[in-house]
Amino acid sequence: MSGLKEWKIQNDYGSPVVKVMLEELIERKIKLKKFEKYNRYSGYLTLIFISILLIVCYIEFTQRLISSYQSLLTSIINNSLFLFVLLLTGLSFIYVQYLNKKVTKAEKEYEELREELMNRSSELWEEDTQWLARENVYHYMKAEHDINLYYK
Repeated sequence: MSGLKEWKIQNDYGSPVVKVMLEELIERKIKLKKFEKYNRYSGYLTLIFISILLIVCYIEFTQRLISSYQSLLTSIINNSLFLFVLLLTGLSFIYVQYLNKKVTKAEKEYEELREELMNRSSELWEEDTQWLARENVYHYMKAEHDINLYYK
């Protein structure tokens, strides 16, 4: 909510509904960016765990030179480092999927509010003199918060 409070042009909002919608839009954009960042970093972490898992497998296979599958499986199961990294890889993969769902939901909520604001612009800025204020608000949102209200 602090995004609009820092804006010096308080009278250019139009109706009070516009201010509330813009503040909510900024909050949703911040939430979306946060989840996208977490999703990206957890994806990197998952790749690191997969790399460590492959290195442990390579070391285990080349060290033992096992000929039968039964002794191969028992040596893998007995290796606690392998099991620990496998567990971390699985958990991080589940976390990536969870964050991906959160990103999709946040993006949907953000886009719905953004489109509602664009569709209702004729209601929110009814007078001809307010259309200049609308242009100032749209320009500010694009420049300061990277929220495009010009096009759907």
